[in-house]
Amino acid sequence: MPRTLIRRRHRNIQCSDNPRSPLCPLWLLILIVGTIVGLSMGRAQSMGLYLPPVTKALDIGREPFGLAMALAQLMMGLGAPLSGGLIDKFGAGRIVVVCVLRDHRRALPHVRGHSPTTC
Repeated sequence: MPRTLIRRRHRNIQCSDNPRSPLCPLWLLILIVGTIVGLSMGRAQSMGLYLPPVTKALDIGREPFGLAMALAQLMMGLGAPLSGGLIDKFGAGRIVVVCVLRDHRRALPHVRGHSPTTC
């Protein structure tokens, strides 16, 4: 096929012809962004599942648990620009490695059966 026919074929599929078409870049962008937000917010939205066992184990009410979850979300929101700046400066790979090592160091005493204060 000549190159002009290929261009013409792709040019015929436009958002102005059928804005609800799945090939429309705007709908594709909305779908992708919605999927990313849904996956990232899943962790925050599922914290309520932990409410009964945590409050029962710690013998606290739902208010302190809710406050702790709200503060955690606030800190994640405030830390996001800092994380983004570090990723821009040092690269995503290095930051991921540092975070994994940091979390591994924090979790290691719990895996061994010790509390973090007795390490």
